[in-house]
Amino acid sequence: RSAHRVAKRIDPDITIVAGAVTAIGVPFLTEAIEKGMLNHCDAITWHGYGYALRANEGAKAFVSPMNELRAAMKKAGKTVPIWDGESGVGDIPDGRAGIAGARLLLKGVLARQ
Repeated sequence: RSAHRVAKRIDPDITIVAGAVTAIGVPFLTEAIEKGMLNHCDAITWHGYGYALRANEGAKAFVSPMNELRAAMKKAGKTVPIWDGESGVGDIPDGRAGIAGARLLLKGVLARQ
């Protein structure tokens, strides 16, 4: 709260981004939203690593955490953008890890829109 107040006083146009958690942090962010976090930030950042590893689900794996966060924001009465701060996939055993990983990440980014 204090950092938000001071930063906005210095630069009213600055974007305050909260979160920076991986997929396992969605429950944390949901609780933070319930406790008023959206009053102190302009966007939420999320790192989709854990969901990217559920490659067998394809792009759907990325949609569920976004829906959870959007539902929490709707319930709180305020919506801010959700930014993908980081994502990645490990090796995919079919020998085409780079291509397959890039395709999966692109599908995930598009699915979160």
